Amino acid sequence: MAETCAKKGDVSEGLNKKLHLTWLPQAGLMAAVIALKIFDIPGSYESPHLQMALNFVTRTLACLLIACLVGRRFLIQGAPGFLLLGCGALIWGTAGFIGTGITSKDANLSVTITNIGAWLSSLCYLLSTILPLKSKQRIRRPGWWLPAARGSKLPGLPPGC
Repeated sequence: MAETCAKKGDVSEGLNKKLHLTWLPQAGLMAAVIALKIFDIPGSYESPHLQMALNFVTRTLACLLIACLVGRRFLIQGAPGFLLLGCGALIWGTAGFIGTGITSKDANLSVTITNIGAWLSSLCYLLSTILPLKSKQRIRRPGWWLPAARGSKLPGLPPGC
Protein backbone atom coordinates (compact mmCIF):
# COMPACT_ATOMS: atom_id res chain seq x y z
CA MET A 1 0.00 0.00 0.00
CA ALA A 2 2.78 2.42 0.91
CA GLU A 3 4.56 1.46 -2.29
CA THR A 4 1.61 2.50 -4.52
CA CYS A 5 1.26 5.79 -2.64
CA ALA A 6 4.93 6.49 -3.24
CA LYS A 7 4.44 5.87 -6.97
CA LYS A 8 1.44 8.20 -7.07
CA GLY A 9 3.46 10.85 -5.29
CA ASP A 10 6.26 10.51 -7.85
CA VAL A 11 3.79 11.00 -10.70
CA SER A 12 2.24 14.10 -9.15
CA GLU A 13 5.68 15.59 -8.45
CA GLY A 14 6.68 15.06 -12.10
CA LEU A 15 3.43 16.66 -13.23
CA ASN A 16 3.99 19.65 -10.95
CA LYS A 17 7.49 20.12 -12.39
CA LYS A 18 6.06 20.14 -15.92
CA LEU A 19 3.30 22.59 -14.96
CA HIS A 20 5.88 25.06 -13.70
CA LEU A 21 7.29 25.30 -17.24
CA THR A 22 3.99 26.13 -18.92
CA TRP A 23 4.54 29.87 -18.52
CA LEU A 24 7.71 29.86 -20.67
CA PRO A 25 6.04 30.34 -24.11
CA GLN A 26 3.95 33.25 -22.82
CA ALA A 27 7.01 34.89 -21.27
CA GLY A 28 8.97 34.47 -24.51
CA LEU A 29 6.16 36.00 -26.54
CA MET A 30 5.88 38.91 -24.10
CA ALA A 31 9.66 39.50 -24.28
CA ALA A 32 9.49 39.53 -28.10
CA VAL A 33 6.63 42.05 -28.08
CA ILE A 34 8.49 44.31 -25.63
CA ALA A 35 11.70 44.08 -27.69
CA LEU A 36 9.84 45.00 -30.88
CA LYS A 37 8.19 47.92 -29.11
CA ILE A 38 11.54 49.17 -27.77
CA PHE A 39 13.30 48.97 -31.17
CA ASP A 40 10.26 50.53 -32.92
CA ILE A 41 10.91 49.01 -36.35
CA PRO A 42 8.98 51.02 -38.96
CA GLY A 43 6.73 49.29 -41.47
CA SER A 44 5.95 45.64 -41.81
CA TYR A 45 7.98 42.79 -43.19
CA GLU A 46 6.36 39.99 -45.13
CA SER A 47 8.42 37.01 -46.12
CA PRO A 48 6.49 34.65 -48.39
CA HIS A 49 8.94 31.83 -47.65
CA LEU A 50 8.57 32.27 -43.90
CA GLN A 51 4.81 32.52 -44.24
CA MET A 52 4.73 29.30 -46.30
CA ALA A 53 6.98 27.45 -43.85
CA LEU A 54 5.03 28.54 -40.78
CA ASN A 55 1.71 27.75 -42.44
CA PHE A 56 2.98 24.31 -43.37
CA VAL A 57 4.19 23.56 -39.83
CA THR A 58 1.24 25.00 -37.93
CA ARG A 59 -1.60 24.10 -40.25
CA THR A 60 -0.75 21.36 -42.71
CA LEU A 61 1.29 19.12 -40.41
CA ALA A 62 -1.29 19.50 -37.63
CA CYS A 63 -4.05 18.47 -40.04
CA LEU A 64 -2.02 15.49 -41.24
CA LEU A 65 -1.52 14.39 -37.64
CA ILE A 66 -5.26 14.69 -36.99
CA ALA A 67 -6.02 12.77 -40.19
CA CYS A 68 -3.63 9.98 -39.16
CA LEU A 69 -5.14 9.66 -35.70
CA VAL A 70 -8.71 9.73 -36.99
CA GLY A 71 -7.82 7.32 -39.83
CA ARG A 72 -6.51 4.76 -37.36
CA ARG A 73 -9.67 5.12 -35.28
CA PHE A 74 -11.73 4.62 -38.45
CA LEU A 75 -9.82 1.43 -39.28
CA ILE A 76 -10.51 0.10 -35.79
CA GLN A 77 -14.19 1.05 -35.44
CA GLY A 78 -15.38 1.44 -39.03
CA ALA A 79 -17.59 4.41 -38.15
CA PRO A 80 -18.15 6.66 -41.18
CA GLY A 81 -18.08 9.77 -38.99
CA PHE A 82 -14.36 9.28 -38.40
CA LEU A 83 -13.77 9.03 -42.15
CA LEU A 84 -15.49 12.37 -42.73
CA LEU A 85 -13.61 13.96 -39.84
CA GLY A 86 -10.28 12.90 -41.35
CA CYS A 87 -11.30 14.12 -44.81
CA GLY A 88 -12.27 17.48 -43.34
CA ALA A 89 -8.88 17.81 -41.68
CA LEU A 90 -7.09 16.97 -44.95
CA ILE A 91 -9.18 19.49 -46.88
CA TRP A 92 -8.47 22.21 -44.31
CA GLY A 93 -4.72 21.60 -44.29
CA THR A 94 -4.41 21.28 -48.06
CA ALA A 95 -6.44 24.42 -48.78
CA GLY A 96 -4.33 26.45 -46.37
CA PHE A 97 -1.08 25.28 -47.90
CA ILE A 98 -2.24 25.87 -51.48
CA GLY A 99 -3.75 29.23 -50.55
CA THR A 100 -0.50 30.38 -48.97
CA GLY A 101 1.48 29.29 -52.02
CA ILE A 102 -0.66 31.43 -54.30
CA THR A 103 -0.44 34.54 -52.06
CA SER A 104 2.44 36.04 -54.03
CA LYS A 105 0.49 35.81 -57.30
CA ASP A 106 -3.04 36.85 -56.36
CA ALA A 107 -4.23 37.62 -52.84
CA ASN A 108 -7.91 37.37 -53.79
CA LEU A 109 -7.45 33.87 -55.21
CA SER A 110 -5.56 32.85 -52.07
CA VAL A 111 -8.39 34.00 -49.80
CA THR A 112 -10.95 32.30 -52.04
CA ILE A 113 -9.12 28.96 -51.94
CA THR A 114 -8.69 29.16 -48.17
CA ASN A 115 -12.36 30.05 -47.62
CA ILE A 116 -13.65 27.30 -49.91
CA GLY A 117 -11.39 24.82 -48.11
CA ALA A 118 -12.72 26.01 -44.75
CA TRP A 119 -16.29 25.69 -46.00
CA LEU A 120 -15.80 22.17 -47.37
CA SER A 121 -13.96 21.00 -44.25
CA SER A 122 -16.69 22.42 -42.01
CA LEU A 123 -19.25 20.59 -44.14
CA CYS A 124 -17.31 17.35 -43.54
CA TYR A 125 -17.18 18.10 -39.80
CA LEU A 126 -20.92 18.77 -39.72
CA LEU A 127 -21.68 15.54 -41.59
CA SER A 128 -19.35 13.60 -39.29
CA THR A 129 -21.49 14.66 -36.32
CA ILE A 130 -24.88 14.22 -38.01
CA LEU A 131 -24.20 10.84 -39.66
CA PRO A 132 -23.77 8.84 -36.41
CA LEU A 133 -27.06 10.26 -35.11
CA LYS A 134 -28.98 9.05 -38.16
CA SER A 135 -27.40 5.62 -38.57
CA LYS A 136 -25.44 3.28 -36.32
CA GLN A 137 -24.09 1.23 -39.23
CA ARG A 138 -20.41 0.43 -39.48
CA ILE A 139 -18.45 0.07 -42.68
CA ARG A 140 -17.51 -3.57 -43.27
CA ARG A 141 -14.15 -3.06 -44.99
CA PRO A 142 -12.72 0.23 -43.73
CA GLY A 143 -9.34 -0.58 -45.29
CA TRP A 144 -10.87 -0.08 -48.75
CA TRP A 145 -12.69 3.15 -47.92
CA LEU A 146 -9.86 5.03 -46.23
CA PRO A 147 -7.57 5.35 -49.30
CA ALA A 148 -10.53 6.05 -51.59
CA ALA A 149 -11.80 8.86 -49.38
CA ARG A 150 -8.36 10.41 -49.10
CA GLY A 151 -7.65 10.49 -52.79
CA SER A 152 -5.82 7.16 -53.00
CA LYS A 153 -3.47 8.15 -50.20
CA LEU A 154 -2.02 11.62 -50.43
CA PRO A 155 1.70 11.45 -51.11
CA GLY A 156 3.69 11.60 -47.92
CA LEU A 157 1.14 10.01 -45.60
CA PRO A 158 2.52 7.09 -43.59
CA PRO A 159 1.03 3.65 -44.36
CA GLY A 160 -1.02 3.52 -41.13
CA CYS A 161 -2.81 6.81 -41.80
